[in-house]
Amino acid sequence: MGLSPQVSLLSTGKRHHCRWEKDTRRLVDSLFDELIASQDVVARLRSDPTLSDRVRKLALWMAEERKDDPKTWIEESWEVASSPGHAPAAYRKALRQAKATERLAVNKVSKRRCSLARGMAQYRLGAYEEALETLAPIDKRSWRDERSAYSSVRFAFIAMALYQLGRAEEAETALDQAYLSVQDMHALPGVTKQLDAFLREAEELILGVEQGEQRRQLFTEAYRLVRACFAQLPDRDDVLRQIRSDEALGEPLREASLRIARLYQPSPWVLDKASWAVVASDGGDPATYRKALRKAQMASRTVPSNEFFLKTLGAAQYRVGAYEEALTTLTRSDEIGSKSLPEGYPATVALLAMTLHQLGRTHEAQATLERLRVLMQNEKWAANDEAQSFLREAESLICGAPGAQPTTDASTSPDPVGEPSSEGSTSAEDADKPRP
Repeated sequence: MGLSPQVSLLSTGKRHHCRWEKDTRRLVDSLFDELIASQDVVARLRSDPTLSDRVRKLALWMAEERKDDPKTWIEESWEVASSPGHAPAAYRKALRQAKATERLAVNKVSKRRCSLARGMAQYRLGAYEEALETLAPIDKRSWRDERSAYSSVRFAFIAMALYQLGRAEEAETALDQAYLSVQDMHALPGVTKQLDAFLREAEELILGVEQGEQRRQLFTEAYRLVRACFAQLPDRDDVLRQIRSDEALGEPLREASLRIARLYQPSPWVLDKASWAVVASDGGDPATYRKALRKAQMASRTVPSNEFFLKTLGAAQYRVGAYEEALTTLTRSDEIGSKSLPEGYPATVALLAMTLHQLGRTHEAQATLERLRVLMQNEKWAANDEAQSFLREAESLICGAPGAQPTTDASTSPDPVGEPSSEGSTSAEDADKPRP
């Protein structure tokens, strides 16, 4: 039985409406595939003069209903860009996803991963110069960031991009830096497996399979040698000199070790710890203090705004008699540290007091010592052996004995008004009593 004219017309209208809605949805989907982020899609829809008001209104409603998902974008981008063999269209989408996620990233780690995915996608698309421009600035970070999975991947892709641009020698140096980053980090097994795939891709491109395996094995042996040298000799020039003069080394190992020694950056935390173990105590050998100073200088240069590295450096400068330098360094350490601990750290305050005393700034030294004594009333520091040791050292230097009060020159400090000098004198017994 056929439909009545009215029913047929209504059915046709519904079909037309459904087709129009589907066409609008396809338009919105294509825009999201191209632009990724909803704000970009909305902006395009608002500015497109070819759209009717009816289509624009529905399309904007559809676009605004969608929720951005940066986490999914970067995961998809990373998965595609990290491996070769995908179609160019897939890499182009991965690049767009990385860029969109980078704009929405809320912290440095997220932004860094987005930048890395962007550089990887650019490399896959053959835009080698652009890839270098994206990847190279990422190394302007702290030492801790350089010992990360991102750093290893970054150097591997920089090496490949350099090689594709005909800069083979620079590519091999970048490959060594990728090796270093892997050696210096403590990655999870799953991460290590992925990093290994990146390194092997770079090795096969730059060196070939067989030579790449040989270079990696030689690097591992040279790395152990270089790390052991830096543990004994913090100065790079001394390490290079020792490697050159070591007659037991074969030429391939010597050449690899020299190459790595020029790139290797000792852990500033290891350097700081080794230096502090020496300079935290007085009465040491001057040569040992000078060696500890060199370690502290290297650590502080690597992370120049770390209050603890500055404290160690200031202590080392104090131990070798560089009091003016020590005062500058310790003052900066105290200022930075006060942001997290307003009252300061006992070791830093004690070293400041002793440095001021050595510079003849007696009143400032005494005031700083009083500040230290107030600080030491805190239960946390009262039970701290190292803090107590610094208190004793500062009191012995400034007062002549631990627990003693600073002496005052009688020629510059008259007796209190109204008190005879004989009655105003203080007995030895009273001198041991703390002042209020």
